[in-house]
Amino acid sequence: MKTRPFMTINETSRATGISAYVLRRRCRERSIPCLPLGDDPERPTKYLVDVEGLVAQLRAEAAQGVTVAQLQKRDDGGVLHG
Repeated sequence: MKTRPFMTINETSRATGISAYVLRRRCRERSIPCLPLGDDPERPTKYLVDVEGLVAQLRAEAAQGVTVAQLQKRDDGGVLHG
């Protein structure tokens, strides 16, 4: 995936396959690496997403989810509960 370091939400969505809705919500929550742009810092008019940082963060979240699922499976005697 060839990307620029920072992309708009729509560009990031096309590059990663993550919906623009999810990206926009997580930018507002400041739960992904992004730069809010605009005159009012409380209500930015645009976000630029740090794509490399986002991918690294999502990989860490995915790995953590796998680890939790493995621990649950082991603790439950091989039965995985959602």
